[in-house]
Amino acid sequence: MMKLNKMIKTDKLSPAKEIWKPVVDRERYEVSTHGRVKNSETGKILSDNHLRSGYKSVCLSKSENDVGDQISFKIHRLVAKAFVKNDDPTTKTNVDHIDGDKLNNYASNLEWVSGKENTRRGFITGKNKVTKRAVNQLDLEGNIINTFDSLQDARIQTGLSDASIVAVCRGRRRTYGGFKWEYADINPNDGEIDLTGFVDIDGF
Repeated sequence: MMKLNKMIKTDKLSPAKEIWKPVVDRERYEVSTHGRVKNSETGKILSDNHLRSGYKSVCLSKSENDVGDQISFKIHRLVAKAFVKNDDPTTKTNVDHIDGDKLNNYASNLEWVSGKENTRRGFITGKNKVTKRAVNQLDLEGNIINTFDSLQDARIQTGLSDASIVAVCRGRRRTYGGFKWEYADINPNDGEIDLTGFVDIDGF
């Protein structure tokens, strides 16, 4: 595979642009657009825990002296509640990692989806181990200049954000990093999927 002559900056927010907001119902803590959580009283960044499900979580209490009131919260849901717009709160109750990486809790990598959408996207991103999609990198005239076996491969080779590459492939952006992007083939899972026996991947 060809290598680019120079690395291009990713879409991820720089440290200077990290934004903090209070955690809902746990106002003594704040969550950031980078997926970090801190104690707003001390400024200390909290250590996260890795759940067996692959997600990151933190334990938060309502008051400093009420240790027994501690509850474990999944960080991606804290970020989504604070920064990601939900246009249908009744139906879209799950938070999806756009690039399929459960550890990438940047606000730009999260979106609210329905349970059915979340399960279906698990196949598309490879979270359910059915398939991983190759992507084409094209110049602005639409000529293919590179093909990557997966989004992860594209990220490693170019230094670009896989979440933003997906946004172009899904038609949500026209270009990214000075290139056009598209899925290299037709995904066999793009049709209707029998959801019998499957459960939500990304909920509480």
